[in-house]
Amino acid sequence: MSFQDYESAKNQFLKAIEINSDEWFTFQTHIKLGICYKELGKLKLAVERLDSGMKYAGKSKLDLETKQKWLMIANLFKAEIAELESGD
Repeated sequence: MSFQDYESAKNQFLKAIEINSDEWFTFQTHIKLGICYKELGKLKLAVERLDSGMKYAGKSKLDLETKQKWLMIANLFKAEIAELESGD
């Protein structure tokens, strides 16, 4: 993602989810995958992954501050997607 190679990053995140779908970082991986899909123009998939990341975050036992940070990031991207879909 850092190099804006979203296709490659997407594939790596999908592998990470496949290998370790119940690890503490799962919600972050889903949210990052959603960001990749958004950047690739796949808005429906982006929202689905952002939503799943938010769902996993709710179940995570990770510290509250980290969860809140990632939930805020997911909400910002969802708002950006909603804006894109509305044509504004």
